[in-house]
Amino acid sequence: MAGRAAGAAERLEVADQEDAMRRWWNSNKKKMFVKILIPIVITVLVQVTIYITLLIQGGTVSLIKTNALDIFEEQTLNRAQSMETDMVRKWANLSDVGDAIEQTISSILQERGLEPGAIADHAELNQEIIDQTFDRVEYLLRRNSVTGAYLILDGAAVQGKSSEEERAGLYLEDQDPASYSSDNSDILALRGLPAVLKKRGVSFDSYWKAGFDCTAEEENGRDAYFFQPMKAAEKNPEADTKNLGYWGKAVRLDGFRHVITYSIPLMLPEYGPVGVLGIDISADYLRSMLGGAQDKAYALAWSEDGETYYINGFGGALYSRHFGDSLEVKKAGEVNESLISVLSPRDNKTELYVNIQPLQVYGNNTPFENQKWVILGIQEKQVLLSHYNMLYGRLLAVSVLFVLLGVACALLISRVITHPIARVMATLRESDGKGRIHLEQVGIEEVDELTELIEAQSNALLENASKVSRIIDLNHLPLGVLEYIKGSNQVFCSKNVSSLLGWEEEREKDFYLEMDEFDRRMREFSREFEKTGDNEYVLSARRNGRECWLQLHYWLKDGNMTGSILDITSDVEERKRIEHERDFDALTEIFNRRAFLAKLADLEREGKDSLKSAAMIMWDLDNLKRVNDTYGHEYGDFYIQRMAECLGRFPLKHALVARRSGDEFYTFLYGFHSGEELMQAVQTVWQEIQETSIEVPEGCCRLSVSGGIAWYAEDSDKMDDLIRYADFALYEVKKSGKNRLNRFDREIWNKTNTEE
Repeated sequence: MAGRAAGAAERLEVADQEDAMRRWWNSNKKKMFVKILIPIVITVLVQVTIYITLLIQGGTVSLIKTNALDIFEEQTLNRAQSMETDMVRKWANLSDVGDAIEQTISSILQERGLEPGAIADHAELNQEIIDQTFDRVEYLLRRNSVTGAYLILDGAAVQGKSSEEERAGLYLEDQDPASYSSDNSDILALRGLPAVLKKRGVSFDSYWKAGFDCTAEEENGRDAYFFQPMKAAEKNPEADTKNLGYWGKAVRLDGFRHVITYSIPLMLPEYGPVGVLGIDISADYLRSMLGGAQDKAYALAWSEDGETYYINGFGGALYSRHFGDSLEVKKAGEVNESLISVLSPRDNKTELYVNIQPLQVYGNNTPFENQKWVILGIQEKQVLLSHYNMLYGRLLAVSVLFVLLGVACALLISRVITHPIARVMATLRESDGKGRIHLEQVGIEEVDELTELIEAQSNALLENASKVSRIIDLNHLPLGVLEYIKGSNQVFCSKNVSSLLGWEEEREKDFYLEMDEFDRRMREFSREFEKTGDNEYVLSARRNGRECWLQLHYWLKDGNMTGSILDITSDVEERKRIEHERDFDALTEIFNRRAFLAKLADLEREGKDSLKSAAMIMWDLDNLKRVNDTYGHEYGDFYIQRMAECLGRFPLKHALVARRSGDEFYTFLYGFHSGEELMQAVQTVWQEIQETSIEVPEGCCRLSVSGGIAWYAEDSDKMDDLIRYADFALYEVKKSGKNRLNRFDREIWNKTNTEE
């Protein structure tokens, strides 16, 4: 009995020992699994973080987005500059014709012995005025290359009717301003008395009426083009009519076409306004001027509050695709000062980016200067930022894939190696650490297996460490990675480091360099690296006969170093190309207006001591239109290019030269020791201009240019004023003759501005 009890107790003791061994075994197995899994996962995450940080801090992703927005803004700005030139200098040039018509009206009234007030109800008088001013209106239509020109008198058109019922006037339409017919067959009459129109063989439009039905009730609506300049003239009787001009929003003057208008009042001395003279630009003509494409649109618009923009004309299929017949663009959000976001009215989902460039169509201190006209550049956000989104998406996808692969590998490795390693650990704990370790429990075969597993683990870790290089290769990134661990005597280098730094040997795999050898090689570049930030350097060097740029980043912590070398050559070259397209005129390869004004502001900040003797010159080619009309725009371009080449003869370190617009140029000369030295340089270039010509089909055509010069500090030390003064001096040359360089005259300036 006692023997059986002792045997049972012994068996229970053995069972308890086996349970304890199993618990110990499971406990150690879990610890080993976690200890292997966590470091590998952390390593993967650190490598992914380094990979993403290198790309983001290198600026590759953000630079693509910035470049796309900059190019979009520059394209819209170019459209705005072109449209502003047409609106202000071409279409709105009515003053000379208005003066001639005012003189004609005064002469007719004087011959008939009538007062200006007779115009209000004297239909026969108004018919005579329209008859004698017909040629002026037709001339305006032709010269300004517009789609319509009109003259409206503030008087009755038909005897027996009041002016409020039907005002006398003339309205001529030319749907194709680029063509010309000497017999007026290309002109249609929308308004005017039949006797006047038949006399000149002008055809009647299907919407023809004898006069204009302008009503006072609609002075701020459809008929604003008539009443607004009339009211402005009444409030400002002493003002010059060109400062009372009014740009009218899109209306249907003939009941059919959408047009924008520009009107100036006709004023008689000692009386006031008697009517208006104006032009119209049709929506179809604006479409051809604005241009556009399937994925881009441009629109001429105005806004009162900066939230809603009312469209007066647009170009580009994208507008019709998203806005249809709607003539409103409503702001949904703001990206920056000149860029807003808009939701497509078609689906209320597609986000559009709209770049806003203001137009200076009114002068300062004029009645309508608060009206805001703008050019809108419109493009789908997704299309505009397509390259940025694609790169960003691929970066995220690769990062997620890398993390998943790393975690999966870590799980697999941990599972495979945990069991045999735990057994080895148990044996090692039982040993005293002295002498040879005998693994009797597993035998030599198990030791060999353990050795193979350790080697496999080492290879797996090495493979895991090289995944960054493989991902770099897969994405074709010109990126090399460096790593130094404190206490070691070697520096890890990814295989791209050798080719990026131009070392002689080519590497097919990642490699290690002894620390002394690595220091020696890097010291060869130490003088050529330029520090651009904390732990950031840029190197400009030649590799394989070609200039290249490298960017070095490194991180130091606790004596350890991680770094990267990125080839940013394509980014630098792209940035230089974009900056060149942004700052230089495509035709002449000299500065454009935007770049000139920016550099001029830099010079202005340097002050008088740096600028010394300086002057601003405004140039204007005299005969560019005649060259274009006679020989074609190709020869006109040659004409402009020769002028730019002549201006390029100024000493580069003393001259800032730019093309202002079609036939106008800026030149700012500075840094001369005296005014005589400066004028000698001007005379040298002037003489070359006089001797320069272009070959045309009939022989040679000499350059003819007018210029206005204003002296820095003497005339003004403000660059904005200096430009205005030089422009005024140029204007005086244009009034009195051509092919001459004129000095700004303060007395004439004061007299002119006093008269105005």
